[in-house]
Amino acid sequence: MTDAHDITHALLPIVMGVTGHRDIQDPEQIRTVLDRAIKNIRDMYPSTPLVALSALAEGADRLFARAVLDAHIPLYVPLPFSAEEYEKDFPDSVDAFRALCREAEAVFPIPWAPGVAPSDIMMAPGATPPAQRDWQYALAGIYLAQRSHILFALWDGQEARGTGGTAQIVHYRVHGHLDAQGWSEDDRLLMQSVAPTSLLDEPEPSGVCHVRVRRQGAPPVPEGVSAVWIPAGGPDYESLHRLNDYNRRARGLMKKSSPDSPNSSECSDSSSQPTVVEQESAKLTRKYTIADALAKSEIQDLRTHFQYIFWMAGGMIVSHELYVEGQPIWAWLPNWVWLLVYLLLLTGIGWQVWRMRHHQKTAEAVDDRALAEGLRVQRAWFRAGLPDLVSQRYLRRYSEGLGWIRQALRGASLAYHADAKTADIQRVDTCWVQDQRDYYAGSVKRRGAVVRPLSRASVVFFAAGVILVLVTLPIRIVDWMPQYSVLPRVLDFLIGLFPAVAGLLSGYLEFAAYEDDIREHERAHGLFARASHKLAGDYPLSEKQTLIRELGIEVLIEHANWAILHKNHDAKAPSG
Repeated sequence: MTDAHDITHALLPIVMGVTGHRDIQDPEQIRTVLDRAIKNIRDMYPSTPLVALSALAEGADRLFARAVLDAHIPLYVPLPFSAEEYEKDFPDSVDAFRALCREAEAVFPIPWAPGVAPSDIMMAPGATPPAQRDWQYALAGIYLAQRSHILFALWDGQEARGTGGTAQIVHYRVHGHLDAQGWSEDDRLLMQSVAPTSLLDEPEPSGVCHVRVRRQGAPPVPEGVSAVWIPAGGPDYESLHRLNDYNRRARGLMKKSSPDSPNSSECSDSSSQPTVVEQESAKLTRKYTIADALAKSEIQDLRTHFQYIFWMAGGMIVSHELYVEGQPIWAWLPNWVWLLVYLLLLTGIGWQVWRMRHHQKTAEAVDDRALAEGLRVQRAWFRAGLPDLVSQRYLRRYSEGLGWIRQALRGASLAYHADAKTADIQRVDTCWVQDQRDYYAGSVKRRGAVVRPLSRASVVFFAAGVILVLVTLPIRIVDWMPQYSVLPRVLDFLIGLFPAVAGLLSGYLEFAAYEDDIREHERAHGLFARASHKLAGDYPLSEKQTLIRELGIEVLIEHANWAILHKNHDAKAPSG
């Protein structure tokens, strides 16, 4: 059995983020609106844990942070740069900032914008902030918006006043791209590199809770503080309901058993005093382990159903041939018995097909496998110190049916491992690259052990059917057998049975796609083997990180293709 803390870390959360003004009024009214909205989200998705993101700037960020902490929701704090430098922007409230940081789950600086170095954002007391500082603030808002399922915008609704302001972050979240009006071409290209978008992507639900606030000096709003959802209708999203359903099934699995973490102790992230990186890596490992266990369970259940179907299909072939040709052979048994057996087996197949379709067995198995593979790549990227999100690279053209997986992965990795070292790359090599290399090598052998005997059996049955036809044909032509001989009937029975069995075996191999899997797994084995060889070489850390990113993208493309191919590869009643 697992305790509630372990269960929460193994589930995929709904992430709530915040963007807003620093100089807001009416904090009591805002807090009431926030508490009500958070409770509604929690009630709507009861099986899913909530986590929160806030940069803890003065005003909106801290008001939201206090609300989520009081609701016992874990808080992650992505900072635009180091805490020491960040505190220069609010010298009069440093103690309040530090107190909230002590209650947070993790506090970390976000990645640097391209071309920006720590020295570029340094600001002397009383000096004008450099432009690069504003870019880091903008990047912090983008970082938060990219990882949030629901973004609370404590905003007066006015247009943007500067780079990285609340209005820009809301625009990015609602429309999927930054409002670049008034920017130079260099600035536009810079932000496009950190917030990539494509007009080919399917639109995603924005999930913005706009809390209408007023800034210092603004007159009171007649209707007071209120919340408006974008799009309208509140936090009721199909993708989050699918996520909640996944977490419900994951909870059920963990109540029955506690799946072990993969691999050896080399891949364990536990220690007497784990660092934030080890803690977050362990959480990702746990999330992957549960998704993988669910996928294996669903796939095993699916295979069992298919085996039942093909065994019953084989029984149908035999019973049909006995009905047609068996009366002289089994004279003591009424001929209608075989027809009844045929009907019962046909009904059984129909029941199995209906049950699989009704319970969406194939869809669940594919979804869980695709989700697990996304989590596996995200874990490797995090450990290697890469800020990339799987949700931005995976299943981008498959919103219908599979889009919820990308949304679920959005909140899988909230922290950023800024100080990755060679040891981290070695761990990724051991726990992901080498592990996958060995898995695919073994998979090729296992699938080959199934394909070869079944292929040979199919050929043997087909050849036997041809031989029997060649034997029976001259007998029938010359009418050599006595009138009441059983042998011709037996030969006719086997002539119908053997080719049918050959076709059934061939159909099973085609439906199981083992031969396709062997080709794909041989290619994947070669890919991971080359990557492991390169990672063991004497290359700079940055090049190894790039290799891990490229390998992850390649893997995500392959798994996306696999998922869309198998998503509709559902059970059908045998025909022909």
